[in-house]
Amino acid sequence: MKTRKIILLVFLGCFLFSLVVIVPLTLFVSFTINKRIQRMDNAAMYYNKAFKLCSEKHWDKKVEEVVGKGWRGEYKDLEGLLNRNKAMFMEFENGIQLKRCDFSFGKVYDNPFAQPFPNLLKVRNLSQLVLLKGRWHEAQNDYDEAMRNYLSLLTFTQHISQDRLLVSVMIATAVELMASVPLQQYLERDEVDMQLCKRIKDFLQRAEPQRSIIADAFKKEREAYMWAARVMSKKVGIRDRDLMRSFRGVGSKYYGLLVKYARTNSETDKRYLEEELDFLSRRCSTLCSALMEQYTSKDWPECIDKYLSSLKENLKTATREEKDKGAELLACGTVPSLIKAVNSYYDPKAKLRILKLAAAIRLYIFQEGRLPDTLDNLIPDYLEAIPLDPWSGQPLIYVRQGRQFTLYSFGPDRTDNNGTGVGFETVLESIKELEGKDIVFSATPSIPN
Repeated sequence: MKTRKIILLVFLGCFLFSLVVIVPLTLFVSFTINKRIQRMDNAAMYYNKAFKLCSEKHWDKKVEEVVGKGWRGEYKDLEGLLNRNKAMFMEFENGIQLKRCDFSFGKVYDNPFAQPFPNLLKVRNLSQLVLLKGRWHEAQNDYDEAMRNYLSLLTFTQHISQDRLLVSVMIATAVELMASVPLQQYLERDEVDMQLCKRIKDFLQRAEPQRSIIADAFKKEREAYMWAARVMSKKVGIRDRDLMRSFRGVGSKYYGLLVKYARTNSETDKRYLEEELDFLSRRCSTLCSALMEQYTSKDWPECIDKYLSSLKENLKTATREEKDKGAELLACGTVPSLIKAVNSYYDPKAKLRILKLAAAIRLYIFQEGRLPDTLDNLIPDYLEAIPLDPWSGQPLIYVRQGRQFTLYSFGPDRTDNNGTGVGFETVLESIKELEGKDIVFSATPSIPN
């Protein structure tokens, strides 16, 4: 009997020990290992290391010139720059190999403005170094390695915009523009390689569906607008369902129009959005002037706070229109500035589609020994479909004159200027700079007689 009790007590003690010590310890170790694996599977971890290892913080004109035009002459100092950043390149390569990139590392933020994103200056420095390395390989006639560097930057852009934050998407488009320049220059050269053309075409074909979507970024901006509305209401102590309903209604209307325009990039949607925002701006301008005069303040946010405070005192008698005014004031300060982001987003999209089409035409020349009569000749052996111009909604324009072929997009003025325009080196600053101009690619390949 005593033996049974002893065995039972020992068993019970072991069970309690495992329950209290072993099980929690096992769970803790398992959680730590999983966390570690998740971090190692996250490209952001390697990119952050690469940012820290980047030895150069500022760039001179020589670096800008080489990155934009190619490695010309002896640049021993730039070779030393590349050698000093070998560790940075290794971390960058580690990140490029992965699929997932999360700069938040799984943390969820109630405040959308607090969510971490890659620093623009650090991304620029890293991208410039990768391009510089590619240019160096070009100078050694190692185009295969050069293309690997250029295309790796496009993978990098997919990674840094995975969070769908507008600022991340805009940083990614800036890098896309940088990477498109050497790709354009290579495909325009006479000594292009068939295998590299196929590699470029296939990469761009796969990459486009994974490219960040600006409409998704604007949806997140709408979430940020609602967060700001809640903070502003909380700041002045307002707890009114109708007021928050006003914010939701106004946000849904104007951000909804913005999302639609961003998705379609159509002139009709743009014009309608601009008309609605112009009406909102005029109405809010009148209200702001009255508020500033009423509250004797030139600080616009302070006026909004005071306006909401006055609403708090009169919520029971305040009309729906008076509540809408507070929501409209906030929307008026955020939505109009976002329209420019649409142009910035579609500029590299058009250029990358032109590059994909140019690579397919080059492949056709290699295989058929002549220029295609029309773009339809490329379907289905060289392309699944003819790329559309995001500015017109129609196929990109193809023109052939003798041995020369030209591809172009209408550009943000949405007008066919008959191929008169600018190359990929011109960075879009405003629509006015490209009025009357198309985005143009032109090459004169060697064609067997």
